[in-house]
Amino acid sequence: MGLPRTPLPALERCREIGFEEGLRFVYLSNVAPHDGGNTYCPQ
Repeated sequence: MGLPRTPLPALERCREIGFEEGLRFVYLSNVAPHDGGNTYCPQ
């Protein structure tokens, strides 16, 4: 508590890194509306 929020660009970059490293499902929760809050079947 009492800590500042993580900036959205930092969260988005973390998501990109996850995908670059081979993760298939990387969520951004508590960020709405944002495409990173959902996942889609890769098939």
